[in-house]
Amino acid sequence: MTHEEWLRRAKDLRFEDIPCSKTFAVVSPRDGQVLADVPDAGESEVDDAVTAARRAFDSWSQVAPVERGKVLLRIADLLEQHRETLALTISLEMGKPITDAYTIELRAAINTFRWYGQLADKLTDAVPQTSPEALALVTREPAGVVGAVVPWNFPLTLASWKVAPALAAGCTVVLKPSEFSPLSALQLGRLAIEAGLPQEL
Repeated sequence: MTHEEWLRRAKDLRFEDIPCSKTFAVVSPRDGQVLADVPDAGESEVDDAVTAARRAFDSWSQVAPVERGKVLLRIADLLEQHRETLALTISLEMGKPITDAYTIELRAAINTFRWYGQLADKLTDAVPQTSPEALALVTREPAGVVGAVVPWNFPLTLASWKVAPALAAGCTVVLKPSEFSPLSALQLGRLAIEAGLPQEL
């Protein structure tokens, strides 16, 4: 996909499914062109997102770890399928060379979701060594809603590093991408829903 093809598609990007009264323009550092208008969440929208994620936590935390892992593996597959578009998005939104976005950033994001997808059902309880008269049990339980703030320089990789382990552990996530590179995170969210995650996660 060429830069021009991406821009034609970007003009059709709509975020009406994200309830937000304000938007801001994402501007390419390459040429100053507006790539898209995205939601500009304020305090009430963040509160709504956290409330929705907390409601979703009750069901997601009860999903069998092997099933959570399958969802993460589907996300990895979708990242792989959309690798070219995502690499171009990253390059346009934050100025990274497209070869770096394709070979470094996307590879890291895909590998992260695959790793945690395969690890999800292996996060089990443990009995650590103790003295003969004591017994200890380490129990792993989902903690709740994870707030994840991601900087601009590796938007998809760093989002993956925060989102994948939280989801594998049974937590829900509210992701705040950088205002300089939000498009790849928004695309990740859409792919996650396509992979089977409830929208509230």
